[in-house]
Amino acid sequence: MTSCPFTPVIDTREQCPLALPGAVRGTLRAGDYSLLGFERFIAIERKSLSDLYGTLGGGRERFTLELERLRAVPFRALVIEGALSDILHSPPEHSAIHPSAIVGSLAAWAWRYGLPVWFAGNAADAAVLVERLLRLAHRELLEPWEWRTQREAAARHQRERRAVVGSRQEATSA
Repeated sequence: MTSCPFTPVIDTREQCPLALPGAVRGTLRAGDYSLLGFERFIAIERKSLSDLYGTLGGGRERFTLELERLRAVPFRALVIEGALSDILHSPPEHSAIHPSAIVGSLAAWAWRYGLPVWFAGNAADAAVLVERLLRLAHRELLEPWEWRTQREAAARHQRERRAVVGSRQEATSA
């Protein structure tokens, strides 16, 4: 992982936090991870596979409230610490929840709450993914994509114009 130009915040209720460099603990209104000073704008919820199964079992009502809070955050995501293939082909033996019900719930959350769902194979991969999502959200908040695109297009236009003018000068001096 590269050094961060920001400070990640890990919710105080997160029991097994991901290893994010320079992170501090704080109470977040939504999600498990955010950025210091940007808590109202960035929220990432993380679920291990066992936590995901528990959420869909007895914790669905509580998690629905969490999804409602996440919906109010412009940059939001759900990172699942596991692979889709684990859900489809290796569900826990103790779970009565069918894999298709899990996938159906994830798809419904993505559509209903505008919640991107990301799969990370393990805690280390989830830490890399969360750090990258935080970094990109931070960049978007400081300089939205449309502004970067306009600035880059203007710079490209200037370079092309200088190249045309330079080639004309060479042609007239020859």
